[in-house]
Amino acid sequence: MRAYRLFLSFALSACAARETQVEEVSSRCAGVEHVPEPRCPPPTALPGGIDCRVTLRLPCPDGFEEEGHLCAPTRLKPASLSEVRGNASHVREVLEATKSPTESAVQELYELAKATPHPVVLARLAEHEEALHHFARALDAWRTLLSLSDKWLAAKPELRKRAESAVPRLQALVANLVVTTPASSDDVQILLGNVNIAPATISRGFDLEPRDYQLVVTARGQFPWVETLHLLPDSHIVRKVLFQPPPLEVFTDAFGADDSARWRAIVDAPDANVDDSHSTGCKTGTRCIEAKLAPNAQFVIAYERPFSTRNFEQLTFSIRSAKAVGQVAVELWKADPPCDATTVPVKADWGSIRLDVRACPWGYASGISFRNPSNGETAEVLIDDILFVRAAVPTTSSSAAL
Repeated sequence: MRAYRLFLSFALSACAARETQVEEVSSRCAGVEHVPEPRCPPPTALPGGIDCRVTLRLPCPDGFEEEGHLCAPTRLKPASLSEVRGNASHVREVLEATKSPTESAVQELYELAKATPHPVVLARLAEHEEALHHFARALDAWRTLLSLSDKWLAAKPELRKRAESAVPRLQALVANLVVTTPASSDDVQILLGNVNIAPATISRGFDLEPRDYQLVVTARGQFPWVETLHLLPDSHIVRKVLFQPPPLEVFTDAFGADDSARWRAIVDAPDANVDDSHSTGCKTGTRCIEAKLAPNAQFVIAYERPFSTRNFEQLTFSIRSAKAVGQVAVELWKADPPCDATTVPVKADWGSIRLDVRACPWGYASGISFRNPSNGETAEVLIDDILFVRAAVPTTSSSAAL
């Protein structure tokens, strides 16, 4: 229970800036006292089978509207595409008052278009949205125009041509995202940035302004899917979320051979020289890592996306020095909340190291870093058989808390 309180403290502090209101903390959590409202949901399932479900109420930001207490992209949904109803004089008044592309003009045209989807209204709305760089909403307005009944489009052939020309142009300026989850998943929650997206909406796909988004997908009893999406113009991204944790085998002879594993070595400093295909003097197999690290230089073995630190209990690897006896600092890379590095001894002979991941606060990490903590000596080491383990295994080898 102490661990739960530690994690809840992390959730409170990490998300204090979000304007998220929690409606309910389930009273079914035996022995768990009522806690002040957390600002965002715990990103991992709770331990011991405890079912403390948190119901979120997120305000929908600009560009999104409420759909079943969740958010969906703002899209035109006219009552009819075959009949254009409404007062003609009111339509003329609105068109006269919305000649300039302003946010207030767009809102007025949007409300009119939902009730009276006249081609002229939709064209004006689309042009204003594009002028304001709301490309996804402009695309939606032009598509809505092309969905109108032929009898209305036939009366405005010039608007149809403009719409047919605008759609491919705008498609090249937006990104399309689809996220699917297993049908058997319960209580699926999808956060895109700070928006709580309706799962049914995102499974159909929708257009977004190109930029970086953090995608967090959770389901009851599952480890979360966390990923930073780099959405580029004219891109179509499909994410099939399976809630699978990273593979246990971080580095073995098969490193890099299986795209589904997606553990990759990252060297982002000129004073770190790393060969992940070294074949001489390895502990097991035919492949190990040779790293030459200047003082305070590091390299990282990263997973394709952040993962829950609750996936694993321990990290094991073998290491020896290729030059002189020394030390290497090992750390969960980009851990949130941070977890202190552990300095392990490096000797001329192979040593087996087992580090306790459970000593870290619950949260996320993106990989494992190996750093030379020395201020004066270059470290030359061989590293082999980097593995995560899910259950504690008795060992007589060197052991430390990660």
